[in-house]
Amino acid sequence: MTMTNKIKVPKTVTKTLYIYIGVDGYNFNDISVADYSRVGFSSEMESVLLKTQEVTFDLSDAESIDDSAIKGEIVKQLKEQQKEIKAETHMKIKDLQDKIDNLLAIEFKPEEVPEKTHDPERMHPKANTISG
Repeated sequence: MTMTNKIKVPKTVTKTLYIYIGVDGYNFNDISVADYSRVGFSSEMESVLLKTQEVTFDLSDAESIDDSAIKGEIVKQLKEQQKEIKAETHMKIKDLQDKIDNLLAIEFKPEEVPEKTHDPERMHPKANTISG
């Protein structure tokens, strides 16, 4: 993400908010607010639209936020994402190495079959005994 433009925070922002109430066991009576309509979305969370309202947020106090502070927050968030990706990748590599190690630990050893040899002792055990 290349940021060549200066970040400009507007004095106000207006959004349409959708207020829902949960109607199933999991989220029964829970109120949720979204900045998009859920109509047409399939969801595990069954809810009913209670109200749609346009809201204007005053951001005049946010105008004083320094451009470098915003960029610093973006860098912080990117570093967090980087840590998560490293951890996920480390676990995937470890899982692959475990699979490789397990495969290499499995040795194919054919079943030992006794050799057929001409052994007169085995063939005729009484032939070599001394009788008395």
